[in-house]
Amino acid sequence: MILRRLAESIREQNWFTVLLEVLIVVIGIFVGLQVDDWNRARIEQDEESEYLARLADDLREFIEGTKFDIDWMSKTARLGNNVMQSLEACDLPKDQENDFATGLYRIGKVVPFYLVRGTLDELKSTGKLATFSNSKLKRKINDAIQEYEAHRDIVIDLRGRMAPQISYIDSRVGIRITGPIGGLAKVSIDEQIGDFDELCKDRQFLLAVTAATNYSWNQIERSLAVLKIVEDLEAVLTAQPPE
Repeated sequence: MILRRLAESIREQNWFTVLLEVLIVVIGIFVGLQVDDWNRARIEQDEESEYLARLADDLREFIEGTKFDIDWMSKTARLGNNVMQSLEACDLPKDQENDFATGLYRIGKVVPFYLVRGTLDELKSTGKLATFSNSKLKRKINDAIQEYEAHRDIVIDLRGRMAPQISYIDSRVGIRITGPIGGLAKVSIDEQIGDFDELCKDRQFLLAVTAATNYSWNQIERSLAVLKIVEDLEAVLTAQPPE
């Protein structure tokens, strides 16, 4: 309709009407583009909000699980310290026998930290992270991923170095376990296969226990570092201004 009127106005040399019709067309196109841009921005904003909510859930899950794991590993490492002291003194009081057996049962058992990365990986693979409006948050996410991977690589290296010590401990003492007992369970000295007097005379055994316990503390240290990284990321995330 507009184009037909425009053609008629040109034939009639009605330049005012021609100008008016052209302005109407230009304004219509401009408004249409603006509406498209607004819709696109609104969609991207909604997607960002959804991703941030999912990311917050992932981070909370990791934080809660890692705190529990750190508590469990700390108890295990303290038992390892007690085992070392008993071996060094070559003295095992009656009331500490079960803790000694439990410490040997748990020795070297740690919980690797695994960041819940479903949302993070999706953001990177789809390129959606680059569209986030908060540059500080984008930088924090990238830094957190890099630091997490660096700590994970160190833990993998430590685990490989500890394998010979754990193997030696397992070759000198055993624990009779007849079924699932749970990670926090204690075992009795009666379930231990191995003579304490022989073990405390074996310097290689003491060194292996020391190394394995140190590995547990190293794992705890790395877990605490990663926990701090993720908690800092969560703090930036939750500080996002409301839409």
